This record gives sequence, structure tokens and C-alpha cells, in this order.
Amino acid sequence: MTTSKELPQAIWDQMRDLVLDDDRRREVERATGLSFWRARSLRRIAQGDLRMSDLARVIGVSAPQATVLVDVLEERGLVRRIVDPRDARVKIVRTTAKGRRVADTISAVLRRPPDTMASLTTTERRTLLELLHRLSPES
Repeated sequence: MTTSKELPQAIWDQMRDLVLDDDRRREVERATGLSFWRARSLRRIAQGDLRMSDLARVIGVSAPQATVLVDVLEERGLVRRIVDPRDARVKIVRTTAKGRRVADTISAVLRRPPDTMASLTTTERRTLLELLHRLSPES
């Protein structure tokens, strides 16, 4: 039995396992030919152009690691580097048309609710959504 003190950790563990499901990750990898980490990074770049330094920060890697990532994505024709018009020393990463299509595929896989969601009643789904809204940092 989970104690009231252990409940927050148990809930978080369950939520993390649900969201980071290995089957969903493998599905993204099969659909794109990219590792999940590269796919997730491409999806983030597709949300808007990023300076290399900002990309490193938002995906949680060092600048050299971000460079290696962008090199691979660029070799596959998914992103390109452009010069920042405000500072020629700075490179911006932008998705290509092909990269946007791949990012859309990634989003389609990740946005699909898990099949287990069907086991919840409408009332349970509404309650879950309400609770998640309360936990959201934007609340």
C-alpha cells in the first residue's frame, strides 16, 4: 500500500512511464529513422528557428553536442543552418520542408493518446484533465 507521503512520487512515476512509453519511442524511431532524442530535438526545432546556443539549452546538452546533432539532421536534409541577420557570428537552425514533414509525423505519433485511455469513462477523463490542469505550471 502506498502511503500518503509516497503518493506524489508514485503518481509522478506512473505519469512519466505513461508519457515516455518505450513502445511509443520505438514507433517514432521506426517512422522517422531517427533516434528518439534526435526526433524530439527536430520536433523542437520545427516549433521555431533556434540559435545553436538556445537549442543546446532547451534540449539540455552542451554546445558541442548540439553541433553534432545538427550535423546529423542537416546531413539528412531535415534542418539547415542560416546566419543570424543581426549577428553574422551566430547560426540559427531552421527546419527544411522535409524536416517539417518528419516533425509532423513525430507529432502525430506522440499526440495520439494511449489505447488504455479508452478504458476510462468520460467522467474519469474529465477528472484527469482537470487534475492535470491544476498541476500545470501555466495554471
